[in-house]
Amino acid sequence: MKKIILFGFLALGPFMVANSADVTVQYPALLKLKQQELGQLIFKFMPNKDDQNFSWNYRANDPNVIWIDKSYIETKLDDGTYYSSRKGIARVNVLGVKGKYLDHKEYEIPWAIIFEGTVGKFGVDTISFYPAMPERDGDICFGEGFRDCEFSPFKSLTKAGISFKKICERQLSAGNFEKAYILSATKKKSVYGVWGASSGSGGSSNTFKLIQLGNEKEMCKHLMGGL
Repeated sequence: MKKIILFGFLALGPFMVANSADVTVQYPALLKLKQQELGQLIFKFMPNKDDQNFSWNYRANDPNVIWIDKSYIETKLDDGTYYSSRKGIARVNVLGVKGKYLDHKEYEIPWAIIFEGTVGKFGVDTISFYPAMPERDGDICFGEGFRDCEFSPFKSLTKAGISFKKICERQLSAGNFEKAYILSATKKKSVYGVWGASSGSGGSSNTFKLIQLGNEKEMCKHLMGGL
């Protein structure tokens, strides 16, 4: 009887350990990543005083980010323009709240860190952060099968020592908006931060992106349709 009990325990052991983890067993590499507060992650990706512009290898050696892409992937769009991107993933919470997804059981969803630009050789224009599945084109945290996809970043930014000042916004419809801020922190270059929301009958979600500081009116005209 003891041998039977022991065999049963050993057989179930790996599944018991896996199911107690915060992420599904399909992505065991995520278990090695340190959990990060959103404000801490944003602070880390704000450029230091001596940093140059955002680039495709920016923060490439961060131990708590897994980069899905070796470098950027450039795509020619139907209108003839180019879109380039590089995706990484991290484990992120907002004041302790983690997004979740359902796969038989409910698990913590990682966050996407997306570097974006036009023609790849021209570099990175924006860095976006939002909860999403870890595959290259993984679903964002939105709708059925997902939970706690919405977030407000401001208390987390304050907790990380980041101050913010709103400069413009675009209200598309109820629950759909983009709001732009100037972010500042000690020993960091100021950058634009854009908080976005997408909402519909199927659910709602948020994103946050960093853009290098430049001409404020031009930025607001381009992103928000004017100050």
